[in-house]
Amino acid sequence: MAKLNFFSLFPQPYPKILHSRSDLFGKMQVLEDQEERYLVFDSFAKQSSLSKKNLKGLALEYQKTMVLPILFDTPKKDILSIGLGAGCMPRLLHQLFAKAKFDIIEKREALVEIAQNFFYFPQHKNLQVIIGSGLHFLQTTPKNYDWILVDAFDSHGIPEEINQPLFFSLAKKKLRAGGILAVNYWSEDYRRNGAVIDGLIHEFADQFLFSDVRGCNNQIYFFLASNPATVKILPKEQIKKWDLEFDLNLERNLMRLTKINTNIPFARRSK
Repeated sequence: MAKLNFFSLFPQPYPKILHSRSDLFGKMQVLEDQEERYLVFDSFAKQSSLSKKNLKGLALEYQKTMVLPILFDTPKKDILSIGLGAGCMPRLLHQLFAKAKFDIIEKREALVEIAQNFFYFPQHKNLQVIIGSGLHFLQTTPKNYDWILVDAFDSHGIPEEINQPLFFSLAKKKLRAGGILAVNYWSEDYRRNGAVIDGLIHEFADQFLFSDVRGCNNQIYFFLASNPATVKILPKEQIKKWDLEFDLNLERNLMRLTKINTNIPFARRSK
């Protein structure tokens, strides 16, 4: 989720309401203006967004940053996503890694229908959506993963069941060798309970990368099960191809990641 001032969310005219419903956790609305389609909850912060100019890609800058590990030459056979939202990131990753198997954990069942009906989230045997608690899933699943994405928010921020040491300790144990744990954090959540992310940084020692996000308060953390210095980056030609096809700003965001994490040599490229 990207948190912005409400009046900066929508260009004039204000968007149409395409869909509105409520569940035990609050309101869900799909809004649309001339440029984008949005999913919002009670707080009007954008949970997900779809650009009309590029239905295949991602519209929100934090999501474009969060998927930067697509550039890492690391395994991506099994991917776990904590939080579905409108399904934009799993939809993109499924396009890029069609053979990968996804487990997507979402506590709000209505979001599955919303993602499918309004945001082109496909029904596919490799995209398994499980309704329930992300913490409970980590406590009970026997599976391990190459990539775990944590992007779970409610109207107030990161839910307490996720923003706690137990959750991230379990997530770390579920990473395979060479695996990556990507976490979307709000700066407000860090100020409120920064000890959780600080503890995770300490637990991973020097095996993490950090990036802020242009234009919003999101902070993206990448925790690696291996030394970041050993990670190779895909060739520039592949990066440019994906940038053109999906409008992801990969080259720009990779440069930003490199400048922030000056201790990590990103010069190594795969052949």
